[in-house]
Amino acid sequence: MNDASETITNDYLSQNYGSLAPASKENESSRSAHHNEMPHLSSIAMSAILSSSFSYGCIMTTLFILTLPIECQRIEQESSEYYSYTIRKSIALGGFAAIAGLSQLVSPLIGLLSDNFEPRGKMRQLGTRLPYLILGTILVTFGMIGQLYSSSPIHKLAEVNESITRIDDYEVRISPKTAILGGAWVQYSIFFVVASVGLNVAYTVMMAMIPDYVPRSQTGAANGTLALLLVLGSLFGFGMFHIVLDQSVLAMYKLYTIVTATSGIVTYTYVCDREKTLKESQQSSYVLKPALEEEERVHKENIDEGDATNKAQEDQSFPAIHDLGFILLYEPLLEKTQSEILSAFWIDISQHRDFFVVTISRFFYYMGISTQTFFLYFIHDELAHSQQSSNPEAAVALLAIIGQTAGAITCYPVGIISDQYFDSRRKPFVYLACICLGLGNLALVLCTDWAHMMMVVFLLGAANGIYLTMDTSLAVNTLDVDDDGSTGNSNIHAQLLGVWGVFGFLGSAFGPLLGGCVLTFVGRQNTSPDQFYSFEGYQCLFSLTAVYFLLSSVSLAFVKKKGV
Repeated sequence: MNDASETITNDYLSQNYGSLAPASKENESSRSAHHNEMPHLSSIAMSAILSSSFSYGCIMTTLFILTLPIECQRIEQESSEYYSYTIRKSIALGGFAAIAGLSQLVSPLIGLLSDNFEPRGKMRQLGTRLPYLILGTILVTFGMIGQLYSSSPIHKLAEVNESITRIDDYEVRISPKTAILGGAWVQYSIFFVVASVGLNVAYTVMMAMIPDYVPRSQTGAANGTLALLLVLGSLFGFGMFHIVLDQSVLAMYKLYTIVTATSGIVTYTYVCDREKTLKESQQSSYVLKPALEEEERVHKENIDEGDATNKAQEDQSFPAIHDLGFILLYEPLLEKTQSEILSAFWIDISQHRDFFVVTISRFFYYMGISTQTFFLYFIHDELAHSQQSSNPEAAVALLAIIGQTAGAITCYPVGIISDQYFDSRRKPFVYLACICLGLGNLALVLCTDWAHMMMVVFLLGAANGIYLTMDTSLAVNTLDVDDDGSTGNSNIHAQLLGVWGVFGFLGSAFGPLLGGCVLTFVGRQNTSPDQFYSFEGYQCLFSLTAVYFLLSSVSLAFVKKKGV
């Protein structure tokens, strides 16, 4: 629809029907202004639209706890064997963590592009978000297949000193070094970057689908579903690795690929259906059909025969896969100025003050939750040795499963409860979660055996499930309108949620950094020969963690919007 015909139609509606005229230009997927008009979303459809969170949880949790540590061990071994230098596994793991963190910087930019994307041809039926989720799914799938290839031992001839083969009737001597077609750390790292970018693209777009497709009255349920799928995906990955896949790293890459492709297909199917439902709902809400018919007639008269032919050809097919990057990234970026691109990485506080406050609260939460990185050392140093705690690595994996199970129990019910019984208020639940998280970390210093540790971790996991559900709900509820009556641009949801995600990464980075400094300067004193750090160091660490959660809850007191 061109601007001229749109103006004519809106003038006609305004003159004849006054306030009943529909708004002038609006993206099909930017539906936050119509949350109250949205049809109810079933639990199955809600889970399907947010199914990418299942694959995200499956990949991200097992990748950093199981897969990457094993791969870094391989990189250290192969670099020392086939190269003139050695890449230490600790350095490699830190490098991959840094890459994963930096790849989150793509989230606000992708959010900005999807907020302003205007689909063409048959892509119109996908809305503005789904094309980017498809792009992210393709990148993850390609990256995981590449990591599988890079890590595969079938490309190595390390078991022989030298092999002889014939190429074009010539005998060629191949050394083990030249025979490594896969297994190279540089190649693996490149594919890891591709997969990490794809994961953040898909997750950012999926988060933006909550305000786009979920009625406001179901926001809590949607975010409870999201948190539940994250936890279930994580547990599914752990279970497959230990029970079904016989702890095979190569099989995990195949699992990642299958889960990603499956969730992408499921999301595609249900989002297309939701787009169709919302369009029908919007059309049925227009009682001014004569005016709309006049609009269509004026529009058609302004299209010549050649343009109509081109449009018909365009509408007949989807773009090829190799054209997606050009259509979704290159062309939209060319239309943006440098200042517009840089603005994607910040929040306009004058329009979205409450959302900024929620983002700061999220930053402090991730600073606190990230100190769980030091659980391994705490178990080694402070817990009485038993069969369960004698292997700290296995103990940490078990604690992770306990915490995630507790989170799975609380995350979905609390979303339903906040929607139906607390008038969609979220802050009381965040206050409760932060209190439990703070007290739980203070209780850690009182743990002397494995049973105490499991009980505290279960409490922390349950509180974590509550916080994650309410945190996302608060972000969605504060996207549009501040309490002072100012209305932000409703067409930048994904960009704002991208910045919100980056602040989570920043908290995850600064938390361990400050915690490590505390243990280094305080915990190195009065240590026994078999200890990494002293009891006083852990007291300071977990007390500081409790302060982070206190700041996370206190910051929400500055949210002015009522009823959140």
